[in-house]
Amino acid sequence: MDSTPPSFAVLFPLLFLTMTNFLALPNSATRIASTMKPRRLHAKLFHYNSIFSPTYNPADTVADHATYMVQNSAARLAYIRSKVRTSLASSNDVQTHLDIDRGIFLVKFSIGQPPVPQLAVMDTGSTLLWVECKRCMSTNDCFDPSKSSSYATTSCEDAKCDSLPRKSCDTDSNQCKFSIAYENLFSTDGVLSTDQFTFETFDEGSVVVPNVSFGCSTTGAIRGRKFNGIFGLGDSPTSLVTKLGNKFSYCIGNMNDQEYRYNRLVIGDGADIEGYSTPFEMYRGLYYVTLEGASMGDLRLQFDPNVFKRTPQGSGGMIIDSGAELSYIPETEYSELYGNIRLLLDGFLQRVIYETERWSLCYNGSVNRDLVGFPAVTFHLAEGADLVLDTGSLFYYKEPQVFCLAIHPVRSFDIPEPDILSIIGIRAQQNYNVAYDLTGQKLYLQRMDCQLLDD
Repeated sequence: MDSTPPSFAVLFPLLFLTMTNFLALPNSATRIASTMKPRRLHAKLFHYNSIFSPTYNPADTVADHATYMVQNSAARLAYIRSKVRTSLASSNDVQTHLDIDRGIFLVKFSIGQPPVPQLAVMDTGSTLLWVECKRCMSTNDCFDPSKSSSYATTSCEDAKCDSLPRKSCDTDSNQCKFSIAYENLFSTDGVLSTDQFTFETFDEGSVVVPNVSFGCSTTGAIRGRKFNGIFGLGDSPTSLVTKLGNKFSYCIGNMNDQEYRYNRLVIGDGADIEGYSTPFEMYRGLYYVTLEGASMGDLRLQFDPNVFKRTPQGSGGMIIDSGAELSYIPETEYSELYGNIRLLLDGFLQRVIYETERWSLCYNGSVNRDLVGFPAVTFHLAEGADLVLDTGSLFYYKEPQVFCLAIHPVRSFDIPEPDILSIIGIRAQQNYNVAYDLTGQKLYLQRMDCQLLDD
């Protein structure tokens, strides 16, 4: 591996200027049961590669994690592209890409009375929260509704039943049935239900939320997996976010730190709504933001802002997403970023070219050692909000001594027709508290260490 000259950290700015816990719940004595709507509740989030996650596999290598991340992000991109096309979206059959291997961030909570611990994949691209019921094949913490004293089914006449994109009615029992087909051929269906949900607090207490709507899945078991379902954060009458005040926030720390324990999701009027705001728009159940430009340090990149605007027909635009780890931008804008990074790095580090991914930008080296002084890339969003990507968010390790750009071109996977859809993936949101105000349709970005948030 090439070593970096001692003056590298000094030369970087000069060169640039010339360019212009886990499933256990506290005992019942600490539980705070209330029928009042909580102002704020939080759930712990676990990254799939965290030592605290049930999906953690110490045998996985750096290359294993990189392969998983690239493949899952590509699948998520392919799904979102399909979802926003009229022919697919109008069918209401396909919802979101479900990563049935492990998910990126898992949400910890409990359902029922007595409470049964659950883990579900956090997903801003889904509106329904659902878990496996009865026929659980993936965990020992399966929720059996017949054993919960607070469980109830939802009738076909209920307004929440009408809000489901794909529903049916069991006329014999008058139960509202839901069905979801995912783009990777996984499907699930069951009964729309209500029950009490329990969330831990950081002081080892808990908050109980009664009558939460969720899908009780009786088919399509996630076999061999270590989570129970999907924790949808979209805007819907069935959403927990809507029930608790139309606000939620999540804080994501260093995803490369396997011992980081402060990632969290907060739901309710007391969600952490701080920082600079930018408007968002809901379309096809996805959160769209407006990118007005990008810069690398003091250099304004030549990005066409028009390609980041969603058209009335639904094409284009930029989505902020929790289901893709990598970010995607149009090919022309990617080439602009790619070229400017190469101007800085090619004279110092050896490029690594993968024949199957010749469009990717990779180098031999260490991010922490060799990129000291490297300029941050900033996404400039509408109304003055900035999302700053430092080297830990801008690059990922493909091998122990090879790092690659964590922003990919939209057309890198040989999708035949041109598409100008862009995605801000969860890796780009590291070291930020990201808050959503669904009533005001504002997204808030606050750069911080999640450990500093008060419960």
